[in-house]
Amino acid sequence: MGLGMIIHDDSGEFVSCRSLVIPCAFRVEEGEVMGLLEALSWIKQLGLHKVKIEMDVKLVVDAMKATREASSIFNDFIRVCKREMINFSFITFDYVTRTTNEKTYHIARVSRTFSSPHVRIEQSSCVVGLSNGICIC
Repeated sequence: MGLGMIIHDDSGEFVSCRSLVIPCAFRVEEGEVMGLLEALSWIKQLGLHKVKIEMDVKLVVDAMKATREASSIFNDFIRVCKREMINFSFITFDYVTRTTNEKTYHIARVSRTFSSPHVRIEQSSCVVGLSNGICIC
């Protein structure tokens, strides 16, 4: 599964992007949550604390906002992501359509052709953007 991430500053200007492939032996929705976990890890490594995450996977966004979870592999991954949220002073999750998330979707598609993760950085400070359904803005 290809994963694309774009980071924007609070005025919407491009800061950085990253692409990688996540080997996935799980269902697609579980792979999407693994992608979110990867994104949270990257954002944490960059030292960002105020984050708005936009994803085009409504199931994941709804699960991240939910207060109760059923028992499943998908929800086990969601719980891990929720534990990672303590690393941020401000974090929100919003659903956006794939057309809104088009650039990150393109990065995710192209990432499958790379043999290793790719990162491009233009500036240093930001709030955040990402996808295979994820955009952190």
